[in-house]
Amino acid sequence: MKYKDIIFKISKSENISEETLIKNIKSFEKYIKSEIKKYDDISGLEDFKMNKYDYNILYELYNKTTHSPLKIYILLLYIYTFYKLDGISFNKKKFPLKLFFNFINTNKNIHELMLYLVTIKYDDDEI
Repeated sequence: MKYKDIIFKISKSENISEETLIKNIKSFEKYIKSEIKKYDDISGLEDFKMNKYDYNILYELYNKTTHSPLKIYILLLYIYTFYKLDGISFNKKKFPLKLFFNFINTNKNIHELMLYLVTIKYDDDEI
């Protein structure tokens, strides 16, 4: 799906203008860029701008998840923490992307397990 179609459909669903949605996404990118500047070693953090693949993923996630306040922001955080800022590239020569996502798909509990590990099992008192 084309970028403009994605923007149109999400903005319509969110009941906001396309300009507002684009502005919000650009603002998020700007925030990520400002946070990256706080690190000495930024390797793996250069991919802070949304590209056509990212917009397609955003759209799929948007359509297949439940309504929530700040849904776009939450999905952007998820996308960035899941694959954008850790050096994963869509260039198949640099990273076995298909293998990576097949592993995630096969191990569907990985998200629940990670959430459990970072929020419940290892609370501040145990670390």
